[in-house]
Amino acid sequence: MHTREIEYQHGDLTLRGYLATDANENRPCVLVAHPWAGRGAFVMEKAEYLAKLGYAGFALDMYGDARLGADKGECSALMNPFLEDRRLLQGRMLAALDCVRGLPEIDG
Repeated sequence: MHTREIEYQHGDLTLRGYLATDANENRPCVLVAHPWAGRGAFVMEKAEYLAKLGYAGFALDMYGDARLGADKGECSALMNPFLEDRRLLQGRMLAALDCVRGLPEIDG
């Protein structure tokens, strides 16, 4: 199992995704979006599980710097901009997709 954190950009914001693969060969990639708390252990484990199935798993980062909300208030504050602006949500997801398409381990 190979895992690594990958930095990518959306505008001026640095995002930190987590890539898991089972080999150095080109693999189809499955994006894993995190729950409202952020890119925590749960989604990284799901990316690793997908790698064991023969895919590459990429746990994307919606908030930047792999930030995690500590409580309901913080989680809500992190998620609300995406509820208010669906284009922002779409842009963040497309930034992750564009990032993985350019990786050597991924069958773009």
